Amino acid sequence: MGLIQRLNPFHKIRELEKVVAAQSDRIFRKEHASGVDMTSGRFTIEANEELTGTKKWDTLDEMENDPHIKGALQAIVGPMMNATPEIKAASEDAQDIEIAEFCAANLLRETNDNYGREVWCQSSWRQRLQEHARCFRDGFSMSAFTMRREG
Repeated sequence: MGLIQRLNPFHKIRELEKVVAAQSDRIFRKEHASGVDMTSGRFTIEANEELTGTKKWDTLDEMENDPHIKGALQAIVGPMMNATPEIKAASEDAQDIEIAEFCAANLLRETNDNYGREVWCQSSWRQRLQEHARCFRDGFSMSAFTMRREG
């Protein structure tokens, strides 16, 4: 590439346009489609037949019985379950301290001068953590956020 081409500010734009056009061609051609494959209006994310439908849970149970897999899962989840969670204020600002106290009361069930049992989550942090840790075994985690009006 010559000096004049490198100094031309539109040269980079033309290069990027070529890259985008090439990617668009590749994406929209059926044999090179990206994303989740669709068949008859249904997602077919998992190609392994043993991990589809109800067979998935039996296969995951069998896999979890393998000592190597069980050990790997325990190595990941164990430290999280044995840790002592703590919520600290981001600064000495009164608002940051109040936010930290509220979060500690709500998530960790720690009572303080401003917040008590009335703001506790329905389930404890440890229980919620166990449920979320199942994502390492199952490959996904599903949760829903709920709220109610207070005061």
